[in-house]
Amino acid sequence: MSSRPSFTCPECSHTSHHPADVEHGYCGRCRRYTRAEAAAARALAGLQAARKHADTFKEWPGETGR
Repeated sequence: MSSRPSFTCPECSHTSHHPADVEHGYCGRCRRYTRAEAAAARALAGLQAARKHADTFKEWPGETGR
């Protein structure tokens, strides 16, 4: 007996066993793609960290004043 894959929404704790929901991280109760939202939040955090790090440079290596 094999167990069916499931997806549990991190926001509302609703569990779905629908293959498309599992694949895409979709919550039918919230009507949101939570996996995509989490990936976007990680990407945004990475960009913000890169911007903060870049702002510490007065001049990039190899560049001269513009």
